[in-house]
Amino acid sequence: FGREDIFKTVAFLRTTREASRLRFIVVDNGNALELSRKLATLASGDCQVVRLPANRGGSGAYRVGMQTAIDTAGIEYLWLLDDDAMPNAQTLPGLLEVFETEKGSRPIGAVGSAMLGKAFPFKVTEVGSCVRTWRGGMKRRFEFKDIRKLGDRTDDVDFCAAASLLASRAAVEKAGIFADIFIHWDDIDWCYRVR
Repeated sequence: FGREDIFKTVAFLRTTREASRLRFIVVDNGNALELSRKLATLASGDCQVVRLPANRGGSGAYRVGMQTAIDTAGIEYLWLLDDDAMPNAQTLPGLLEVFETEKGSRPIGAVGSAMLGKAFPFKVTEVGSCVRTWRGGMKRRFEFKDIRKLGDRTDDVDFCAAASLLASRAAVEKAGIFADIFIHWDDIDWCYRVR
């Protein structure tokens, strides 16, 4: 909604080694006509643009995108990605690797990325978190830590941020799509349903 970062993200992902396996669903979340027209130019063989008449918030856009993906045959994983999240070349392979290496040892419905800030590119802004059920709120794991010092790791968390979350189709079919919450805690609600 209201940003054009998605053009860079789609262009970049089309250059990755996974490009031939990707199908994009871009949700135009009630944007002004000028931006909607620009977003419509993304539509092609590998990209579907779904226009909403009004801004339905992050969860509303994810709801529509997830349902569109589930209604599409042959999609094994759904990668939720915020319009201003910029993955690198290792993001999707890393997420897929967790599913592949953990397959059989334990059920996994979703995995998430470590998010780094633009102002401080090595500082973690968010990576899966835990909910403080007894007093409310959340405990952000590794917030402001240097990603280079954390090493290559996979941790169990209560939820993954929707900004970059890879879910199996089976998990989405079983848990359902995002609730219609507009913004905030929508990813927490969904991850709790998956767990």
